[in-house]
Amino acid sequence: SVLDALRFEADRLGVKFICENHIDCVKKENGLFSVGENTARKVIICTGGCASPSQGSDGSGFGLLKSLGHRVTDIHPGLVQLTVEENTKPIKGIRAKANVILKAGEKRIDKSNGEVLFTDYGLSGISIMDISRSVGNGKYDCSVDVLPSCTFVKAVEFLKSMSSEMPVENALAGMMPRKLGQYILKRVGINSGAEVGKLNEKTIEKIIGTAKNLIFTVNGTMGFKNAQITVGGAEVSEFNPKTMESKLVSGLYCAGEILNVDSVCGGFNLQWAWASGLLAGRSAAFK
Repeated sequence: SVLDALRFEADRLGVKFICENHIDCVKKENGLFSVGENTARKVIICTGGCASPSQGSDGSGFGLLKSLGHRVTDIHPGLVQLTVEENTKPIKGIRAKANVILKAGEKRIDKSNGEVLFTDYGLSGISIMDISRSVGNGKYDCSVDVLPSCTFVKAVEFLKSMSSEMPVENALAGMMPRKLGQYILKRVGINSGAEVGKLNEKTIEKIIGTAKNLIFTVNGTMGFKNAQITVGGAEVSEFNPKTMESKLVSGLYCAGEILNVDSVCGGFNLQWAWASGLLAGRSAAFK
């Protein structure tokens, strides 16, 4: 594995690993850092944030940086599932490609597109993970367009073109997963067995309008326990981007999620961890 390859090379170079040794304090006196019972001329803090605590990320690195004079922004979970007030149990497990917009009041604060996964507690999937970084305290409106490749007008025309005797839930099944169509009809207040031909144009437009703007009230996230990343962290302006060295404490470096850097799904956060770690390591070794 990648981990084995890194460990084998570290062993070859004589790197010493000290495990199961919690560090409560890092101090610098007379040009040397005290790290637990050890001293060093250079220190790299790359403890991660608070996401996935089962992996050992407890946020303690933020306290170490604060003790050394660095500022840490407010933090919250990112790339995490969202909880909503509406009952989504009827569509639990349903996946749909969608355009997603997150609003705080009337202000649009984030958007994404891709897969949405409906769960018993709310919303998941890549597009939801992407906008989750913008969810803090309070409530938000999340608009889900489950017909992203079709305009409102074309969707209305398609539904009207169905056989007049066809149940409207069957007509919608040609546009989206059946259970999702049934859920939308219930939201609108239309009987799933109603025949398309007996629906007036206003009702058809209401069905499509709801499918193109399915609103959920977001009231939180599934927390750091389920989050892939931490949003927020040490102020990046206090570090040299060319070396990752602190501008406040010489010989102190940071890398990865402990810094206030995050991105959407797609490996960008991993790339940041690798790139910043490589830069910090090289800078600390050769300066």
